[in-house]
Amino acid sequence: MLSSSALNPFLLLMDPSSVLRAVESSTSLCSLKARVFRPLEPDTGARVPSDELAAYDAAIETEPEIEAEMAADAAEQVFDAMEPQL
Repeated sequence: MLSSSALNPFLLLMDPSSVLRAVESSTSLCSLKARVFRPLEPDTGARVPSDELAAYDAAIETEPEIEAEMAADAAEQVFDAMEPQL
């Protein structure tokens, strides 16, 4: 018979400590090999935006949204097609 948490996995969200205990006591999970990967280079901190990147971002923001224009054109065509019926 399946447990209630197996039938409804959202119940596991209500008791995360029991999930952690089950994971820690699982022999199959403990037998998995684990590695810790570290970056080869240290993090240099915050990235400073360049003028070139700022210009690119500004150009993208000023471009018209093609999908919105296409949707407006399609709606206009549908309306024009229905006009004789009205």
